[in-house]
Amino acid sequence: MEVRITRQARRHKLSSSRIREALAGAAFDHMDGDIAIYHGTDNRGLALELGLVADDRHNDRLACIHAMPLEWRSR
Repeated sequence: MEVRITRQARRHKLSSSRIREALAGAAFDHMDGDIAIYHGTDNRGLALELGLVADDRHNDRLACIHAMPLEWRSR
């Protein structure tokens, strides 16, 4: 499935390519309202938390609206 990376997802200085790498091997963690939370690792070994929702622009796609290093969650 194709995923659109939003500007909001990139606000923690993560590039779209790093987010896509983490999404390629991401595992579902939980639902937080309408947001599906996934955990994945990019090719540099950085674990990311990713938030996906149904894309409002395209019915058959998802949009990544949240991406941040997983280690920040424990702070």
